[in-house]
Amino acid sequence: IAVETVTYNGSAQEPAVVVTFNGNALVEGVDYDVFYAENVNAGKGSVVVTLKGKYAGTKTISFTIAKAKQSITKAVVKKTLKASLLKKKAASFKINAKAKGKVSYAKVSGSKNIKVSKAGTVTIKKCTKKGTYTIKVKITAAATSYYLSKSVTKTIKVVVK
Repeated sequence: IAVETVTYNGSAQEPAVVVTFNGNALVEGVDYDVFYAENVNAGKGSVVVTLKGKYAGTKTISFTIAKAKQSITKAVVKKTLKASLLKKKAASFKINAKAKGKVSYAKVSGSKNIKVSKAGTVTIKKCTKKGTYTIKVKITAAATSYYLSKSVTKTIKVVVK
């Protein structure tokens, strides 16, 4: 009996089951019936194969439900600020990336006038002159019970007018 690995998708998983006897493929519904259990969440699922007709016996096989890949979306990648605002105080905005896991941020490179907090707040120093400033930020979505971790590096432009 062979069962393939499947990937978590939030729905019940019913991977194909191949049953052979002495090298001959048996037919589902004729030679055996299949019942699935614990087959929704990432981890292990099980399939119970019950032979029938001219065959007898029952076997429970576990199969893997792999964690799914996650995506990171909706990150703010461009922000325009007025220089007059920066004369008085520092300015900030949130990157606000979305993912299934907890999102964290780290500045990889770029302008010394711009800082990025682990929570994704971008702060532009007071008295930053007019111009275009670029930073690279690594955005990481933590693994969850159902999803793998994911990291992407985004270039963020800050335009001071």
